[in-house]
Formats: sequence, structure tokens, C-alpha cells
Amino acid sequence: MSDATTATDPARALLAPGDASPGSPLRYWLLMGCLGLTLGLSGCARRYVITLSNSDTLIATTKPKSDGQGWYVFKDANGQETRVKELRVIQIEAK
Repeated sequence: MSDATTATDPARALLAPGDASPGSPLRYWLLMGCLGLTLGLSGCARRYVITLSNSDTLIATTKPKSDGQGWYVFKDANGQETRVKELRVIQIEAK
């Protein structure tokens, strides 16, 4: 690939930090930063599906934890702390 093609190719200008066009190192690092931020935040969006003995399902935004007194405690999809009897829970699945 010649230098003339590199300077006019938009995809190359975004991804090539050594490109001669002005500002391309900044675009490269912004793109890499956005990609890293996207990948980093996607791990925080984990949800848990809790299946109950009556076939109802609940969505938890935090990992359900036993409180040691027979209850699972977690935050639901609305951000409210919720408690469910451990005996009612059939399955907890991370999504």
C-alpha cells in the first residue's frame, strides 16, 4: 500500500497511529479508549435470572447472595433490594 493510499483511506486514517494526516494519533487513541470503555462496561451489565418453584422468574442486577437466614438478597431490575426465600428458588442463572 502506498503512502498516498494510506493518507486518503478513511479506515486507515482512524486505525493507523503513524499516519501522516493531522490528528490521526488522537483519533486512534480515542477509538481505542471508546473500545476499551465499551468492553469494560459490558461486563458490568450482567443480569441474573432467578427461577422460582412456581415457574415465575425474577431479574436481578446484582448477584443473589444468601444472608445465612434462609433468604437470597439482591437488587431487582428497578434497583430495589429484594429478598426471596431460598426454598422458593430453583435456579439462578447468569446472563
